[in-house]
Amino acid sequence: MLVKQLVSKEAAEQNVTVNGLAATNTWLSGFLSMMVALSQGSTMVVFRKFDVDAVLAGVEKHKITSMYLAPPMVAAVAKHQGARKYDTSSLRVINFSGCNLSPVLQGLAMKKLGCPVVRYYGLTESLLLVFPGPKTAEKPGTVGKVSINIAMKIVDVETGRAVGPNKEGEICFKSPMTFTGYYNNPEATAATIDKDGWVHTGDAGYYDEDGYFYIVDRYKELMKYKNMHVAPGDIENVLTTHEGVRDAAVVGIEHVEDEEHPVGFVVRQDRHRVTAKKLHDFLKGTKRHHSTNIALNPCS
Repeated sequence: MLVKQLVSKEAAEQNVTVNGLAATNTWLSGFLSMMVALSQGSTMVVFRKFDVDAVLAGVEKHKITSMYLAPPMVAAVAKHQGARKYDTSSLRVINFSGCNLSPVLQGLAMKKLGCPVVRYYGLTESLLLVFPGPKTAEKPGTVGKVSINIAMKIVDVETGRAVGPNKEGEICFKSPMTFTGYYNNPEATAATIDKDGWVHTGDAGYYDEDGYFYIVDRYKELMKYKNMHVAPGDIENVLTTHEGVRDAAVVGIEHVEDEEHPVGFVVRQDRHRVTAKKLHDFLKGTKRHHSTNIALNPCS
């Protein structure tokens, strides 16, 4: 059943080759992608390291049909100037998981490669995928609907009560496949699994009227700015859409009046000399400003 969720019905019936990258196999999702390929009797192409040109050339040469990538890899493909010179018509889907990816870059990658770019969501504690990814491209940023045999709810972190559509809260789930606890760590187990068997993921998210879920960020990474919760991932998503930015990370630092101020650490694109001031002005034109300071990587 899991294989049917991860690959399309057409791919399963025609035994289409499914491929992955070695760089993702240090994650559970990377291992999972390998097992899916093996269960189908498929070929897996392995790269020693991630290089956009090498990977896209591999897609053209080996007629790769799917890839499992980390979000920064998808962003690198989306921003690559020479991506369209490769024949990627064999690709049917690119799956990614982990940290947030800007819907803008997700859409750009889809345009350049001509295939769906799908985000899924799972945890080691869930053993399998909680959200296997959307079946439609009409809802950018979603991780899709909840998997079979899994109960899901979004709860208010202050009251512990379940909330309705479009209201942000903590993602909680329960399933027959859920882990029973952390080895020799009853305190961590009790903090994660409540008395009713719900697993508290520590991730902030919400769902829409159609039952599609969206991941916002991890609660422990949220910053407090002027009594508002600010997700670093939101600011990172905006920064990485700038043509001069290859990657970005945002953290909070203490502030006397505003509780915390975000600081963005940016790695520039090769041969691009974007300045901190330009990025600061770029953020000012969005709703994700929050007095963010910019620090550029001196090695970039």
